[in-house]
Amino acid sequence: MSVGVLLAMHRGMGEAMLATVSEIFGRTPDNVRVVSADSDDTMTLARNLQEALAEVDHGDGVVILSDLYGATPCNVAVRIGREANVPVLTGANLPMLIRLLNYPDLELPAVLDKVSHAGRDAVMLIRPGFDPEGVD
Repeated sequence: MSVGVLLAMHRGMGEAMLATVSEIFGRTPDNVRVVSADSDDTMTLARNLQEALAEVDHGDGVVILSDLYGATPCNVAVRIGREANVPVLTGANLPMLIRLLNYPDLELPAVLDKVSHAGRDAVMLIRPGFDPEGVD
């Protein structure tokens, strides 16, 4: 069992995230596809998302991660997600993708909860003078 993952992002971002995850894990996850927006060609982007969705959907669900809410990749992903009944998480960051891939045996609702929390929890303001040794 494994939830499929689509990275619908601006050019280069999804590729960089997947390359980093591959380096961390020591392999490229086979349930992840990157669909980049190279321009404002929404028809091509939509077609590419639909094709990638079919590739990663093995019956356990699919999640679309998008980088920027309201931007073209996100808007097209939301439309495709609605049509296919697939959730879209925006504001994607590397901790979200790692968390998503670390729980291959969880069902989609539990994965979504963990991933959305990972995204929020990874954002920290570290002010000058911060002492990491004093953090529990």
